[in-house]
Amino acid sequence: MAQPKNKAFQEGESLTYVISYNWGFIWIEVGEVNFKITAKTIHNKKYLLITANGKTYPSWDHFFKVRDVYKTLVDAETGRPVYFFRKVREGDYYQDVTYKFNRRKRKAYSTYNTKAHPFYRDTIPITVNTYDLLSVIYRARCLDYSHYKKKTRLPTDILIDNKLEHIGFFFEAHSIFSNSKIGKYKTIRFSAETLEGNDFDEGDIIHLWVTNDKNLLPVWIEAPISVGSVKAYLKSASGLRNPMTAKIK
Repeated sequence: MAQPKNKAFQEGESLTYVISYNWGFIWIEVGEVNFKITAKTIHNKKYLLITANGKTYPSWDHFFKVRDVYKTLVDAETGRPVYFFRKVREGDYYQDVTYKFNRRKRKAYSTYNTKAHPFYRDTIPITVNTYDLLSVIYRARCLDYSHYKKKTRLPTDILIDNKLEHIGFFFEAHSIFSNSKIGKYKTIRFSAETLEGNDFDEGDIIHLWVTNDKNLLPVWIEAPISVGSVKAYLKSASGLRNPMTAKIK
């Protein structure tokens, strides 16, 4: 699927999400993730640097400390990534990953370092529309969902854990989403496939709701994980490219 022109986000956008973890029958807010977009010019070409920083609240650090950093450098016109960086620190687990994408040769050059797999380099064949864990979120915000039917599968190629995976997410419905945490929005509801890994079991489904306006901004996410389930909701948003017309007062 070709990457359409970006009309949903821009330099200066900043989003913060609260992360809640299911502890038995109780939902507990344990941390936040912030997403920021800055502009970069390299050899007279414009790129967007998207950065995501996730961390637990100090009160939870003694229980399970999380300090995660994700960065992706994407072509400002196509949205395709040219560089990806991942630094994960979760309890005693760590992961350091970089990908350099060579679109002309259809290859990605990686460095990979975890507790179970000490540092090594690799070269991975990719497709023209291969994305990383962060850029794929922003790619999804560029698509036009007005003509899709329910359960339409939108295939996606994603490079994760040094493997090219072919997954999909599904258009579910246009709906009104209301919650005391965020208020009421006109939304588009999606589901997404998961892959077996450190956080997910293969075959699990992530559910998400995005604003039904030109921003296509995720406002609520629900995901099963290997040891329970998590939710994320939009706490704040600034620097949006378009008016937030999906918000119902």
